[in-house]
Amino acid sequence: FNCFYNFLTKLLFLPSNFLTLKHIKILRSRIRPSLSISLSHSLSHSLSHSLSSNSATIDIAFGLGRTSAMATEQSEVTFGPIKYRYGQLAKATDHFSNNLLLGEGGFGQVYKGSLDGKTNIAVKKLKCLPEQSREGLTHEIMVVSSVRHRNLVRLLGYCIDGANGLLVFDFFPNKSLKSHLQGRKEILDWPKRMKIALGSAKGLEYLHEHCDTKIIHRDIKSDNILLDNNFEAKVADFGIALFFPDADVTHLTKSVVGTEVYVDPENPEKVSEKSDIYSFGVVLLELISGRAIRHQGINIVTWAENRIQPALNGQNMDLIDSKLQGKYEEKEMKRMISCAADCVYKPSKLRPQIKEVVRALEGYVRDDNPNLGGSRQNCTKPQEPIFIPKTDKGTEANNYHRTFEKPSSSGNSQVYKPRRFTYQKLSEATEGFSEQNFLTQGGFGATYKGFLDGKIVAVKKLFDLPNEQKVEELEKEIEVVSKVSHSNLVNPIGYCIEKQGRLLVIEFIASKSLKAHLHGNEKLAWSTRMKIATACAKGLEYLHESCKIMHGNISSNNIFLDNNLEPKIASFGLAKFYRPSFKTNIFVNTEDHTEVSEKSDIYDFGVVLLELITGRGGNVVKWAKDLIKPALINEKYKALLDSTTHSNYNTRDVVRMIYCAAACVYRPSDFRPQMKEIVGILEGRLSLKDIWNANDLQFIESI
Repeated sequence: FNCFYNFLTKLLFLPSNFLTLKHIKILRSRIRPSLSISLSHSLSHSLSHSLSSNSATIDIAFGLGRTSAMATEQSEVTFGPIKYRYGQLAKATDHFSNNLLLGEGGFGQVYKGSLDGKTNIAVKKLKCLPEQSREGLTHEIMVVSSVRHRNLVRLLGYCIDGANGLLVFDFFPNKSLKSHLQGRKEILDWPKRMKIALGSAKGLEYLHEHCDTKIIHRDIKSDNILLDNNFEAKVADFGIALFFPDADVTHLTKSVVGTEVYVDPENPEKVSEKSDIYSFGVVLLELISGRAIRHQGINIVTWAENRIQPALNGQNMDLIDSKLQGKYEEKEMKRMISCAADCVYKPSKLRPQIKEVVRALEGYVRDDNPNLGGSRQNCTKPQEPIFIPKTDKGTEANNYHRTFEKPSSSGNSQVYKPRRFTYQKLSEATEGFSEQNFLTQGGFGATYKGFLDGKIVAVKKLFDLPNEQKVEELEKEIEVVSKVSHSNLVNPIGYCIEKQGRLLVIEFIASKSLKAHLHGNEKLAWSTRMKIATACAKGLEYLHESCKIMHGNISSNNIFLDNNLEPKIASFGLAKFYRPSFKTNIFVNTEDHTEVSEKSDIYDFGVVLLELITGRGGNVVKWAKDLIKPALINEKYKALLDSTTHSNYNTRDVVRMIYCAAACVYRPSDFRPQMKEIVGILEGRLSLKDIWNANDLQFIESI
């Protein structure tokens, strides 16, 4: 199944016009006719975007698991959202019985449904469906169904029957954020609130920043943030407004009593990213205060305004939900309060982008940033964005690193954009790529120190590629990589694509690599090693989850430590163009040493973890094989640890890192964890059983 899945995944990256009958025949040849394969909805929806425009039907007899119970009576199964008959969904919801009504919003009512008595679904019955061609509506449905993110509710299917429009979604029995904040006996504790805020923000970031067609939500509220059984936030009702292109969407969303509190008062009739930001700020105020959006005639925005600054100063905590009984992380609370203030009380033009809110909630922002927690009175002048990068010394990053797009009359906020340099400019910056400025040479090319606008940068001059098509792909990838920004990555500043060469301009890191720290005279404390492991995992999670970029060459030599021993990962994103002949043998995935993938990144990161645990270089995977088993079975790990850390380490941290290393390195490729799971284990949010169990010990024997 995994081989089959990987093959299908590769097809996703082909342009739709490249998917021909040849690919279908190959697909058929990969599967035994009698083989019954169970596919999850995620696979179906992953394929829908790529396959929906192809006329050829993949007529393989799949056993679709949950999908088979919900599919219409068809002799062939196609990928994409399932098209239902009206009668099917009417029956599933007991003819839209009020007993099954889950809620009502500006776009329609939502009912609980059951297909064949097995699969629970949520059915949204749209109202005011416009007179639009079926083909046009189908197109919008395909756009929404192609959206895939762990913090967004999936569109599973639809029905268009005359004036009737029905949408089918996953059902979440844990209900909405609003239901947990209001009227439930069980208190929503602070870690859950922080998790919900961050998850919701990441879902919105995906809609605003990462969809092929940018999607403005238009109806963000605590009622539209659903929670799964693990209290993972799932943003619902995004993209519904696409089905009402000519309607007064603001009027629709305000038609439900009370929800006008979520509407941006500055531009109540205008829908934009900034109106989404305002609405999300109101949700943050709900999470902070536990208060209803309107209480005793006063809306939450007005009520909270004069309580923001005292709460940030620690003088009056009346803003914070008393049900928490003071049990919250103070720094996290201040971050959330600051984000809420920036979203709600700043003028539209000065509100942050959602990606900046995400990074602020994650802690990648200065605690003393004067741009946080402002009120209407002190936000009349343009200020810096909410996120301010740091240099190694913790000061503000050089402004030349990223070009700012100034606020426009349309209300767009400042946006970071990578600079495009001329070859001549970078040649001058490096004094003609002189030997005097030469820093190092790696698998992608040579790196030189340069001076731009009086500041030091690193200029990587990439090797030429013989294949012209590969050159074009490389140039596109350079543009993609140049937009990446994370505090645990060596961030790009700009790039150059000209006939004379292709170059990347990146941060200049004067300090040593992790390898130099581990294997030199300087010793790293265990707490520092844990911090490095967690931060690197977060940087890689960002690449995998938010950017869909595979590193391809993770090693302790490509992780640099700044003056505060904060790690920064270098050389990401281009390995697929330069085959890994340059990789150290120990960092080569033993199952497939030529393929750059998420799983090969996971393996490489596991090797780095083993280096952090043991302090050893060389073939640490083979060396640790016999010592890691006792550590996993009965926590006898002292023989595995770097001798310099024996007297000063946290037992739980050690165990978590050992389990992560084992799961990354010793498990077969198909069973390795995702990077987000590694982050969860290292932070102590997930159980060790989520990535390793007793049966996995057999894999160590096979090494």
